[in-house]
Amino acid sequence: MERLPKVAVPIIISVFVLIVLLAKSAVTIGSGEAGVLFKTFGEGFVVDEPPMSEGFHIVAPWNK
Repeated sequence: MERLPKVAVPIIISVFVLIVLLAKSAVTIGSGEAGVLFKTFGEGFVVDEPPMSEGFHIVAPWNK
């Protein structure tokens, strides 16, 4: 029983960080709209790829 808190605290912190990262990475594009990716640490707007279509997309949490 004494060992449980030592193992549980890092697991709880890891799960919390994972949930926050997934929430920041999820992008939903509405019906009739298109999405253009903006890379914060890159060249800015991505213009050489087609725009993202409507629906649910996963992007890196630091991109918009």
